Amino acid sequence: LNVCGQITTMDRLDSPKFGMEFAPQGELFCSVSIPYKLTIDSPEGLALKRSVQSALIAPLDSHHPNSKVYEARVLQLITRENQIELQLFKQCCSDLALKHKKSYQMEVQFQLDRHTLCSLHKAVDLLPDTSRVLPDLKNCGVPVSDITYESLNSKQQSALGFITGNHDGRSFTAPLLIYGPFGTGKTFTIATAAIELSKDPQNKVLICTHTNRIIILSVIQPAVKMDLPHSQWIQF
Repeated sequence: LNVCGQITTMDRLDSPKFGMEFAPQGELFCSVSIPYKLTIDSPEGLALKRSVQSALIAPLDSHHPNSKVYEARVLQLITRENQIELQLFKQCCSDLALKHKKSYQMEVQFQLDRHTLCSLHKAVDLLPDTSRVLPDLKNCGVPVSDITYESLNSKQQSALGFITGNHDGRSFTAPLLIYGPFGTGKTFTIATAAIELSKDPQNKVLICTHTNRIIILSVIQPAVKMDLPHSQWIQF
């Protein structure tokens, strides 16, 4: 995400959710228009909201006497669908003689924090055998299940069948990836499958999440209501 164009500076930001915020002395805020929809459903919005904390900013005019590039902080909580708010630090404002309520031609380059992505890749690289997570799909079998739930749509039912079903056992079962925007029933589908699997005492279910709040509400409580053995649920 490199943006070339006009920025508008200001010494305060007014957010309906967080109220008025004033820039520290000698610093300014600026608003940058983005030619993309910055929602969690768009790749640009997903990258900016999850993996971008800072940006590099410099005058667009190549004849500008100052050729430095400055770091700015991305104000995530105030970012809107087509605009990003940045905090310009004192050195930048001083060197470029930036003033309140002025417009300037700038180039803004958003900096991707690759630490999370590198950690995920490292986890795969350290696997002694990658055939389970990266199998040859041509040699994989698709589990089949006759379990049906009226509360699940066709795609959710297919996912449930894949998780709870069986196949001939002579081939790998490929990992199942469930994805989609919020509100499409991903957690509910996984919770339903976990509860169904837990009906068999021979099955073991391990659920790992960044937060356990939704899983507790969607999985643990329904499971308790079904009188499943408490020993089948271990919370870390």
